[in-house]
Amino acid sequence: MSIEFDTARGKVHVFGDTDRLAFGLADLITAQARRAVAARRRFTLALSGAHAPLSAYRLLAEPPFKEELPWQGMHIFFVEERWEEAEEARGHEDALREAFLDAVPLPPGHVHSMRAAVSLGDAAARYDRLLHAAFPEDGIGPDLVVLGVETDGSTASLFPYSPALRQQHRTAMEVTVSRAADAETEEAVLTEEDAGTPGSARAVSIAGSRHVTLTAPFLNSARVVVFVASGPARTHILKEVIEGPEDPQRLPAQLVKPAAGDLVWYLDTEAAALLSRARR
Repeated sequence: MSIEFDTARGKVHVFGDTDRLAFGLADLITAQARRAVAARRRFTLALSGAHAPLSAYRLLAEPPFKEELPWQGMHIFFVEERWEEAEEARGHEDALREAFLDAVPLPPGHVHSMRAAVSLGDAAARYDRLLHAAFPEDGIGPDLVVLGVETDGSTASLFPYSPALRQQHRTAMEVTVSRAADAETEEAVLTEEDAGTPGSARAVSIAGSRHVTLTAPFLNSARVVVFVASGPARTHILKEVIEGPEDPQRLPAQLVKPAAGDLVWYLDTEAAALLSRARR
């Protein structure tokens, strides 16, 4: 069971703890998959590598979900990937494979990696082409997208003030986070001196990193987008993103507004603690 209420930025579901949140998300994925395969003979799922949904992903590889999911009709896409040159470096795909992808009967070729390229630019261009081929109907994207939201208001690899936020035509693109860019160019300013400010630990952790990410227009083509967050670290940023004024350059998660689909939030009680309706 969860508390549910509507906001200007989607329907919020608040679960009593992280275990209930994980089960609720696994149940949502299963219901959406069964419905899509029955109606269209395939289910397309785009997954974030955020920490909060991982417990739900693990449940998908266990009964009862493993037996209930229509794996033969499912296609898995990735929302983002951190690009590392070292072969031993772990990325989001590795975490998702460990969580459930390597333990379920998905057909060969139904997991669409972002990493099958020799360079960051090639990886982004290849994924852009792959998505255009997989979703040829204009404006109709994945059946379900699962996203996290970070303490700086970012989602996927769409970071505050990044030029990627202004992308309107591509489905996927490369993102390089500068170490100390000029704020007047609207690129992220990420320095060690920012320590102690909201989102500063996140800023320092991604400084100098390179990523492939789905773009906001493509995320907004989804039939359903669900944001997942848990714990007290995201309490303040969720209050801003869900109930605060429109400021998507500072809070990129606000860019996610499915054009013809549904936006929902799956939160535990700690993450939702400052939301007005959750406190009643």
